[in-house]
Amino acid sequence: MEQLVIRGQDSIIQLKSLLVGRHLQRVALVCGQHVLDTHDSLFKQLAIDFSTTIVTPNGILEERLLPAFERKLLGADSIVAIGGGRTIDFGKVLLYHLPTGSVKPYFIAVPTTAGSGSEATSFAVIYKQGVKYSLDHPRLLPDLVLLDPILLEGLSTYQKAVSGIDAMAQCIESIWNKNANPESLAYAEKGLEILWNKLPSFVKGDSSIAPGIAEGAYLSGKAINITKTTGPHALSYYLTSNYGVDHGQAVATFLPLFFAYNFEDVTDEITNSRRQLIYQILNLKNQDGVEHIKKFIRGLGLSINLEDFGIPKDVVPEIIASVNGERFNNNPVAFNAERMQKMILKHCYSS
Repeated sequence: MEQLVIRGQDSIIQLKSLLVGRHLQRVALVCGQHVLDTHDSLFKQLAIDFSTTIVTPNGILEERLLPAFERKLLGADSIVAIGGGRTIDFGKVLLYHLPTGSVKPYFIAVPTTAGSGSEATSFAVIYKQGVKYSLDHPRLLPDLVLLDPILLEGLSTYQKAVSGIDAMAQCIESIWNKNANPESLAYAEKGLEILWNKLPSFVKGDSSIAPGIAEGAYLSGKAINITKTTGPHALSYYLTSNYGVDHGQAVATFLPLFFAYNFEDVTDEITNSRRQLIYQILNLKNQDGVEHIKKFIRGLGLSINLEDFGIPKDVVPEIIASVNGERFNNNPVAFNAERMQKMILKHCYSS
């Protein structure tokens, strides 16, 4: 069944009528504690009698934590996941681990950040003893998405930046991706154009463009659902699981160097055409793509230096050894450990 998307301010207020219209009565709420604490008036306005509330655990989502949460989900005919990418992913993980033969609950995703695009994908991230794994199944794609820009109000400057750069990176990675096709390129091009032009103003406090940012993030998810991610994401997971670096910041750290890794001395016709497409959207002519992206990221208040997170140069081999091969296989240029180490040392350290 095709995903239903409802856009617009106060679209979340329709949630109760949407549940009633589908005769859904045993509704499980999945959300972070922050959402419960900061949106108390919204929940009162929704006036929904949730059958259970499951709070997303802090930190990375470890598989060992699931059994206690899964028991709370039994008997639910619907799941409403309200939160950022981790919370929506958590709802997906719970769905994935439902007992065999059980009826799939109707799954509603309500993003409160504009970044991961998880509301538009059929996969989720889970960790087993600190190692990242991807779960991928058609049933994980939310049945209904509510894109309400009012939920982006109150985000910190930092949260806007790390969420937005994650979405922008997904658009870029989807364009240069080996799996790109006309459909994914259409989503990624439009999403990248929105985010490149509007994200800095949104981070600085212009709430009027929140609908566009939400749409850009959704499009990034639509694109990445087809292509999956590439090098920047493959490298990022080590920083998150071992040093607690927020996901979007971790991706941002590695994004610039891939403009060199993927595009230096490129001879492949398809990769060259994708480079030209990205450079056109980013209004790059004869400028250095690496430095252009670094400047953009710094302008959002984010870092591109690993030493800012207390990561010394002697850890670089461990970062490279941790690379997710599945994700890197989507990269237009094959993995070369020696070249990658040189690139990281050159572009991710100040000296």
